[in-house]
Amino acid sequence: MNPAPPVISTTQEVAALAAALAGHERIAIDTEFHPERRYRPALMTVQIATEDDRAWVIDALCCDLAPLSELLGRTCVLLHGGVQDVALLQRACPPGPTRLLDTQRLAGLAGSTYPARLDDLLVAWLGHAPTSSHALTDWSARPLRPDQLRYAVDDARMLFPLVDRLLAALGEGKRQAWGRQASQDLLVEASAPPRALDAWRAWRIAPGFSDDTRRVLHGLMTWRDAAARDINQPPHYILGDAIALALARARPTQVAALADDRRFGKGLRKRFGAEIIASIQSSLDGPAPHPVEPQAPARAMLLQAWAAAETPKSGVSAGLALPPALLQAIAEHGPDRLNGWRADAFGPSLRAFWSGATGLGLDDGRIVATTHHALSAIEPSVPAR
Repeated sequence: MNPAPPVISTTQEVAALAAALAGHERIAIDTEFHPERRYRPALMTVQIATEDDRAWVIDALCCDLAPLSELLGRTCVLLHGGVQDVALLQRACPPGPTRLLDTQRLAGLAGSTYPARLDDLLVAWLGHAPTSSHALTDWSARPLRPDQLRYAVDDARMLFPLVDRLLAALGEGKRQAWGRQASQDLLVEASAPPRALDAWRAWRIAPGFSDDTRRVLHGLMTWRDAAARDINQPPHYILGDAIALALARARPTQVAALADDRRFGKGLRKRFGAEIIASIQSSLDGPAPHPVEPQAPARAMLLQAWAAAETPKSGVSAGLALPPALLQAIAEHGPDRLNGWRADAFGPSLRAFWSGATGLGLDDGRIVATTHHALSAIEPSVPAR
């Protein structure tokens, strides 16, 4: 068993560690945080490992992490599923990392399911048996126990051999470049709100919303996000999606009218009732978000099936090929919304599917792509009149 790693518990020690690591081309980072009942997770610890198997745990409750800023700006950071790690680092030591390699994304381009747990990738790619997890223990309790500390750095240490194995599997050509680009995408994704303000556009009933319903729903989602950020609570704690939609349809003009919906409790009315009514009224004076086409939900389902059919051929996991926001954008606006590495990886294939040149079929229950010629061969003949 490895000894417990040293704990960095002062800002001066953070600065000394950053200076000591200045010559490293790559470092691995993992974090422990508490997301429960918060708008954004609270950072508890930052784990840093180096290729010579050294590791440290930084107590983020005791230290200012700003001294890490320069180090993160010039060093390649290895992560796993790192969108939340990057978001936390961007806030704790701005501007945060600038060069990333994310094992979850590299694996998604190397034939593994996306998103995959780190333990599953370690087993699949390195044959490394996972240790017991402490992920859901109380990372705010001090002092941290030796078993917690060992667990905290083990994942970071394993990122080096896993990244190297995945990069080797991707090769030196385009696929490795796609993996690097997909990792860099985390920098933009980390700065996005915890929940997209227009996530309602993916609801299957969205094509039926009137102009005013869309106006008010968008306004309520915008207000909800700002209110949640101000009091550091998840947006749905303040106003659930179902209640927001009911309000967007009913459009009450008085706080007292909110009591007509039994889900709208007295405490919610008292705390936020006036703000909600004001949001509804101001939204009605603004422009309406463009309507969702009636065919968009069906197209989104077909696009999901297309991505599944592409996986064996492209080696790109369907979940990485078309994440939810991109899936919805393409369903509404077409394949031109595909950009970056994804456009290079399967832009022509998507355009062929969108135009009807290719289709989907089943082969022993598996979703497969079919050519137009193959589709026409199985079309029933039309009897002569």
